Amino acid sequence: MGGIFARKAHLWALGLALVITIATGFAVYHEWQDYSALEDSARLIHLAIESRQELLSLLKDAETGQRGYLLTGDPRYLEPYATARPQADRLLAQMSSRGELVGDAASLRRIVSIKFLELERTIGLRRAGKSKAALEVVETNEGKATMDTIRQLVRRATDAELAEIRGLTSLAGSHATQIRWIVLTGSVIVTLLLLVSTLRFHRLLQTQEVVISELDHARRDIEREKELFETTLRSIGDAVIATDELGHVRFMNAVAQDLTGWVSGESVDAPSCFSNHQRGHRRSDGRSGF
Repeated sequence: MGGIFARKAHLWALGLALVITIATGFAVYHEWQDYSALEDSARLIHLAIESRQELLSLLKDAETGQRGYLLTGDPRYLEPYATARPQADRLLAQMSSRGELVGDAASLRRIVSIKFLELERTIGLRRAGKSKAALEVVETNEGKATMDTIRQLVRRATDAELAEIRGLTSLAGSHATQIRWIVLTGSVIVTLLLLVSTLRFHRLLQTQEVVISELDHARRDIEREKELFETTLRSIGDAVIATDELGHVRFMNAVAQDLTGWVSGESVDAPSCFSNHQRGHRRSDGRSGF
């Protein structure tokens, strides 16, 4: 009964360990999905910050080229301006596709367009030979005010996104901690269950070995008792015939063999009531029968 209970307990422990392992896997997978989503969000925010910084850098280069052209009339200074316009349009389109140009950030596209119009107007005046008029536009500080507004919008959006990144980092750390605790707890429980199950199984094997050893000892004791009993029966002077419950001869000592004319090997499994043929065979040998 104890062995059956030990086997069932062993199976229950293994089954529970398997269930906990699967549950731990699902929990870790769910937490990892949330962690991956936070990581993707942080990546997009970093990309948005980089795009705004790149846009601001393009505008600065375009403005620097504009000032150089207005002062010198050398068209080589216009190269940063010519490069900045399509790249700025590309960055703004990417921001819009990612849903970044909403709310206050939507003002960035309008202000950038105003800045490029201001650059285009002054460059057009210089090309037309109206250098003084072009410089007068610059001296109004209209371009500086526009750039200050752009810087302010970029800085405000960047600050908000950095705060969001800090929040996402905190959540990601929380998810990472939960994953570690889930894995640690599940591992400890499964290890304990497997340890208990292993100990129970080891005890079961030990019990089985003890039972087998005891049975082997009992068998040897029975064999020794049987040999001793047969030796005793063989040594007495009376005829001894032992039969089973069906009347088949199981043992005959030497005296019984002399009286019946049977040898030990012939008498085993023979019925104790002898047939005429057997009697005839014994008389032909000159032996007396019953």
